[in-house]
Amino acid sequence: MIISRFLKKSIVLIALSFLGNIINAQNRDTSFYYVRAVGYAQRIMPTIDSANFIRVLPPFEEDDKIVEIKEFYFDGKLKSATQCKAESINLKNGIGQYNGKRIAFYPSGSRESICEYTDGVKNGIEYLYYENAKLHLVIKNRINYLYYPNDVRIIDFYDMSGIRICTEGNGQAIVYDADFKVFLKGPIKDGKMDGVWEGFSRDINDVKYQLIYKKNVYQSGNSRELTTGKSYTFNDLYIPAHNEKDIVTFVSKLKKNLKAPKVLSVNIDSVQIYFEIETDGKVTHFTTIEPVSDDLLSALKIAVEQCPKWVPAKLYGIPLRTQFAVTLGIQKKTRFNYFQKTVENYQVPLYREIPIGALPVVPRNFD
Repeated sequence: MIISRFLKKSIVLIALSFLGNIINAQNRDTSFYYVRAVGYAQRIMPTIDSANFIRVLPPFEEDDKIVEIKEFYFDGKLKSATQCKAESINLKNGIGQYNGKRIAFYPSGSRESICEYTDGVKNGIEYLYYENAKLHLVIKNRINYLYYPNDVRIIDFYDMSGIRICTEGNGQAIVYDADFKVFLKGPIKDGKMDGVWEGFSRDINDVKYQLIYKKNVYQSGNSRELTTGKSYTFNDLYIPAHNEKDIVTFVSKLKKNLKAPKVLSVNIDSVQIYFEIETDGKVTHFTTIEPVSDDLLSALKIAVEQCPKWVPAKLYGIPLRTQFAVTLGIQKKTRFNYFQKTVENYQVPLYREIPIGALPVVPRNFD
């Protein structure tokens, strides 16, 4: 018998409701939150079908100091158990300031991490594990009450085969990407990233690069194309193409540049333009996603050409050709209770005509 997805999730909810009874007889006060995680960001969703996991907030009193909040995968396995300050809990999202121990688990059920927090900040020994349950990393976190950042030191590091390559703060360490492919590897001195780190790219095998760190602080980088022998220096691994302080400013100026009488009365907010930004910053292959009149197309092209010259995208310091599309309608969105202007846009950088997939960022440290 095939059980529908809806029925499976209903069973999960029933199981979690039973858990609420175990946590506290007043299960009517237990709150459930449907949460969707995308990277490090989390959103509370209106329905379970759009969520990744469920957060359970047990009943608590105002004078309680600590509340343990649990999260569950849809198969009922525990995702995390986190101690939070009761006074800091936000009833809209069911989470608060971490204060105490937090234990996280992989979907397989094996332990992912154990960490202590003080007033929302990591403080003490932190353990990270591979999904095969082997120890990955031991970090010592210490709050610096005088200035930021806090002190973060690597104590022990084990590679994926289980070999300890860093002992008591000295040795080697590896940074893996989301698929546990090697992204960076380099020396650890006195618990900190220090020296030349070798970088690896899953998208560009022709490029080798190095990042230089001093006491956990990224300093600079350099790269070399193996086939051409060209060398580059950079600060950021990837910089998107740009010509203004932001895309909203670009669209605003583009609209001001539209002067053709025949198109001034046309509502262009729904028009989406496309062009490519070459490695020298020139705009080529201009068009619109949906057909428009020849007059409007010509006017838009002239308006784009009158905007400041584009700075090409760069990856490891190497200029890239970029496919770029943007909708001309400026929208408003709320972020942290403030209104911001935004426009829909996307960029696809290409290295030797191959689209770049997972774009890297410079890791400042292991925190």
